[in-house]
Amino acid sequence: PLISPSPSSLSQCHHPSLAPLSRPPPLCNSPTLLTARTEYFLLSSLVSFHLALFYLLFVPLYLSLSTLSLPKPVLKKSVAPRPSSSRSTDEDIQGSKDALIQDLEKKLQKLSYEERMARRLLGPDNANDMCDQDSLSDSQVDQVRPQPFSFSERHTGTDERGNEGSAIQEKCYAPRFLQTPPDLTVEEGRFCRIDFKVKGLPTPDVCWYLDGKAIRPDDFHKMLVCEKGMHSFLIEIVTVHHAGVYECVARNRAGEGRFSMRLDVLAQEALRPPTFVQKMSNSRALEGDTVRLECKVDASPPPQLFWKKDKDMLRIDPNRMSLYQDGSGRQCLLLERLMKSDAGWYTLSAINEAGMSTCNARLDVVVYCLLSSPTNKQYPRFNWV
Repeated sequence: PLISPSPSSLSQCHHPSLAPLSRPPPLCNSPTLLTARTEYFLLSSLVSFHLALFYLLFVPLYLSLSTLSLPKPVLKKSVAPRPSSSRSTDEDIQGSKDALIQDLEKKLQKLSYEERMARRLLGPDNANDMCDQDSLSDSQVDQVRPQPFSFSERHTGTDERGNEGSAIQEKCYAPRFLQTPPDLTVEEGRFCRIDFKVKGLPTPDVCWYLDGKAIRPDDFHKMLVCEKGMHSFLIEIVTVHHAGVYECVARNRAGEGRFSMRLDVLAQEALRPPTFVQKMSNSRALEGDTVRLECKVDASPPPQLFWKKDKDMLRIDPNRMSLYQDGSGRQCLLLERLMKSDAGWYTLSAINEAGMSTCNARLDVVVYCLLSSPTNKQYPRFNWV
């Protein structure tokens, strides 16, 4: 480090012994010049220090970066578009627009119902000739009726891929009933189900008619469609108004099919509990004789009958006992070759949905025996059992 000279040292320059070795007096005597040289020396030292520091830090970094193999950027040359050989004039553009509009009008031309049907049935070639013939009058057209038949439709159209004008073939079959129900008889208040099977292509629509009047599905009438062409017609609660002739009609565009059946409804009578119009009467008979126990009961519906003897179920002996009844409600118990064991109380019970009623009678059996007198004569005697 440099040390600036002190005033004492500077004063020594005026010493006479040192005069030959010192600088010229005019220069040594100038303090301003000495200060400038000192500042210059300091600045040069500082610049040297910074240059050395720069070389120590940045030169190794520069050498390491220069050794790396970085890819060179690829520059694409811009190619100028080629000038069009010829420009479209306004007349050419207008002509192309007119041609496009005419083409769209041809494709979007609407066909009448007769033309569409003719194209589907006869093809596009024969459709125009067929549609030109309008000689049929309205009265003649009304006389035409669809008949059941099967056919194949071949017409042009747009397929799934969007190809226009491709041939499309579709087969149609008139409805045909494979299974039909017979005539039915149902009690009033019951549930009724009518099953049938129909086949056709396309799938036919089914309608029901009762005595010529159309039946619509509601809360009491339901129409079900099952798998493989099976159909069911349901009547939830049958009434007397459901009786009649039913006709089922199946239709599609190939034709129609139908069948008829009859439904009879048994009217439900008013419930009446059993009542014995004629009751059994008590009877007496000799042992070995025949006796009949008869009565008549009225009820709706007809009741079930149970015979008892002395509060026990009567055991019918097929060799001596028989039960008879007729449509008027008369009941009869026939006892043949009476025995003492046949005597007792007989009860008939009648039961139906409305109630129950009973009727009973007493049967006495007379036993015949002989008594001997002192004169050895025998007299008959009757014992009541």
